[in-house]
Amino acid sequence: MMLRTWLLIFLAITSSTLISTSHASETNETEIASILLEARDTASTIKDSGERATALDFVVTAQTGMDLLGARNSLKLFPDLLNAPNHLASLAFRYAKVGDTQGAEEILTELFRVSGSEQMVRLSRANALGYVAWAYANVGKFEEANRRLAELKKQYEGENYAIVRDTTARIAEVQAEHGNVVQAVELAKSVAEDNPYPLMSIVGGLVRTNNMPQALTILSDLEEWLQQYAKQGIASAQQELGNLKEAQTTARAIKPGHAQASAFMTLANHYMKVQDKATARTLFQEAAAAASSTTNNWIRADILWRIAAGTATAGDSMSALKIARSIEKDGHKIFAIRDIVKAQAEQGAFKEAFNTTSLLRPPSSDDESRTETYVHALTEIFTQMVRANRTKEARETAARFDGLTSHRTQLYSAIAATQADLDDIHGASITLSYAESEKQRVARRKEMARLIGLLKQGQDSEELRQLRNLQDREYNTLPALEAMALAYARRASLTEASKIANDLDFHKRVGLYEEIGNTLMVSNRKTAALQWARALSSPADKAYALVGIARAIATSKQNGNPTK
Repeated sequence: MMLRTWLLIFLAITSSTLISTSHASETNETEIASILLEARDTASTIKDSGERATALDFVVTAQTGMDLLGARNSLKLFPDLLNAPNHLASLAFRYAKVGDTQGAEEILTELFRVSGSEQMVRLSRANALGYVAWAYANVGKFEEANRRLAELKKQYEGENYAIVRDTTARIAEVQAEHGNVVQAVELAKSVAEDNPYPLMSIVGGLVRTNNMPQALTILSDLEEWLQQYAKQGIASAQQELGNLKEAQTTARAIKPGHAQASAFMTLANHYMKVQDKATARTLFQEAAAAASSTTNNWIRADILWRIAAGTATAGDSMSALKIARSIEKDGHKIFAIRDIVKAQAEQGAFKEAFNTTSLLRPPSSDDESRTETYVHALTEIFTQMVRANRTKEARETAARFDGLTSHRTQLYSAIAATQADLDDIHGASITLSYAESEKQRVARRKEMARLIGLLKQGQDSEELRQLRNLQDREYNTLPALEAMALAYARRASLTEASKIANDLDFHKRVGLYEEIGNTLMVSNRKTAALQWARALSSPADKAYALVGIARAIATSKQNGNPTK
């Protein structure tokens, strides 16, 4: 009797919890839809036509991700939005993902009534047709899925749209999940040259469901180059199942090249997550040796870049630099060295990190791309110095860099942004003043407005050059200003946060208002966030802030965290 009583109590509690969770989820969805509708209606009142169109596009993008019905209604109300075809294609994707074939079909039909640039509309229709095929696969209707895939291939033959390969891959993976492994493998093989991952997923899926014999049978029937990727899929599945020694044995049985390097790198990353850096370093070394046999130059450079970065993160910068220097493509080599600098800085090896940046220093000031990478690497070091409570040293070091006078603002801004991220707003203000005082910033923005006015009257290129120089300083100080605004938002000091946002131009201002709204929500201040957003005088600011709040509610729902 006692057991029966406890069982009834347990069932009642469980049922109550499920009902409560379901109700909370529905309440959140309704609230999100309501906030986004308010944002859309607010955006529609913006007087400037360009800003209004931009804001409406932004809101509809948010609705597409969080409120399908709201997005569809918005697109009916505003059919002439520049990105309407893309929005509709995104809706088709959302419907297809959950197997709503009717919804996906309806969107495809709507795309044949929408206006827009011919190229955008055609690509959106192709994407939607691919999503329709995927939708049918997701409900097990593979005959119809393959028929629509064939229709997609025929209608867009010769246009090399990625959706054709992506849809083929998606259908293959779903077929395998439904047990149609033979058909799935054939589909996966047809796109393996561009994307071997569906084949890897199918073979690995068999291992995950304890069907190694069928996985090995499929493996034996593949061409040699495909066998390597199938083995990579097996190794990945073994690693996920915790069979790490078997996974390493499988990886070592792969022919040296891209597949083997990727298998070793996946294993190395696993060991990094469990804090076994010694094993990770060994596996990264094996990955580098395997990668050198990759025949495609671009793929070889790409994977060596990632191996070098991983090796540095595992604490072996010397080997990482050796790998980076072996990369033949300059772009990949530079990015690898930049990532090594970041890893060294995160480990507190600041002297070594500064030494490594010397490899990025541009040969001349005319190399803008290389200079930007160099400066970016330096900002990574200064960021970590601030986090290590060495802010004064970071500022003094930034002041000593020769040849970077025009970029010093960027360095100070990075230092100030990190201080603000750590809630040291006063310190951030002091650091930013090394680059530009508030008085200088006000004067600069006034001059920018004057130059923009002259350019509208058709003035010459000298005014344009001056304006660009001033805009560069605006761009470089922006990270610090945004970080300070968000720090104020975390403190609920909304007057100060709004003051920083108000001084920015339209695109930067509304983007920051969205982030402020999001930050308030993350701090569990929903009521305050909504009151603040609704009190904003600018319709654009209000619309973007409301979207930020809606996104935060959606994120908290996904993470299982309540909002207050």
